[in-house]
Amino acid sequence: MRLNLTKKDIINSLYLQIGYSKNVTENILEDLFNIIFDELKKKW
Repeated sequence: MRLNLTKKDIINSLYLQIGYSKNVTENILEDLFNIIFDELKKKW
């Protein structure tokens, strides 16, 4: 069975592990996704 994680699930997991506020955690995750997507766009 496949487990789908939502962005909200990832944010909650990171929030519990690193201890920053959910807003800060969401911003970090968004920045990380943007970096990954930008690099992928450069490669294609």
